[in-house]
Amino acid sequence: MNEKDVGSSCITILNSANVSVTNYEKSYNFTFNNVFNCESSQEEFFNSIGIGILNEYINGFNVSLITYGHKTAGKSYTAIGDDLKDQKGFLPRSM
Repeated sequence: MNEKDVGSSCITILNSANVSVTNYEKSYNFTFNNVFNCESSQEEFFNSIGIGILNEYINGFNVSLITYGHKTAGKSYTAIGDDLKDQKGFLPRSM
């Protein structure tokens, strides 16, 4: 699902780079480098972002990956993953 009701607002993932937030009849559109929904896999995330970050690191650039969100949003899962479900996160895939 690409929409999530939050009180009286609605978040809609429009495509891989754009999100719309509607709140009380007014919509706000935001553009990001990448947008992932809850169906996105660890592999999809790594292929979209991780490979580029690793290539920059190998070429001598300082890099960082910052995760942000409320408690239980999936920050650690994105970084580490779940080996039991064959869903390795960013760090294990980087080794």
